[in-house]
Amino acid sequence: MKLFLALVLLLTVNKVHSKEEDVVKVDPNLSGIFSTFAKLCAGEIKDESDIAGADQLNRSGLDYSLDSLKLLDSYLLSVHQKISSFPQKELENTVLWCGAYVGEVITRTAKGDYLWEAYDSYVERNPEIKEVMPLSFTTRTILVSGEDGKAMTLPVNKVYRFLTEGPENNIHYYGQGFIN
Repeated sequence: MKLFLALVLLLTVNKVHSKEEDVVKVDPNLSGIFSTFAKLCAGEIKDESDIAGADQLNRSGLDYSLDSLKLLDSYLLSVHQKISSFPQKELENTVLWCGAYVGEVITRTAKGDYLWEAYDSYVERNPEIKEVMPLSFTTRTILVSGEDGKAMTLPVNKVYRFLTEGPENNIHYYGQGFIN
């Protein structure tokens, strides 16, 4: 719960960036929080709450490799199939923590630099995106790449879509797109 509240507080503050250079000045706290969420997903650290169906996730295999996303796919499928049986808080943790884990896999294995950015900061630099991607729980943080900070992806949203829509939102396949 403390981590979730810290995230909410951080996301209400826009990151600073330079209009002249149009280069993102990253808030290291946001990346730090999402790194912590990834560690919670992988079971490296514990919190007073957990993810939905935690016993269905083979956390010992979560090593931040592309192949580890196959384990996440299996886990997310099991949650998807029983989604209505889990408490809301556990589902929120699942979306955030697993989304952060996917982002961490991309950050560690993809070519280029990827950093977490708050929605408001990204939209300030890219206002055209606001009409096609409104602010929501799953778009509140964006994984941004590129020197100009325009290239982006939404791993938290991808996890949410897997949980709500199903395995056509395959996480391993999604991750491959950034690594290969």
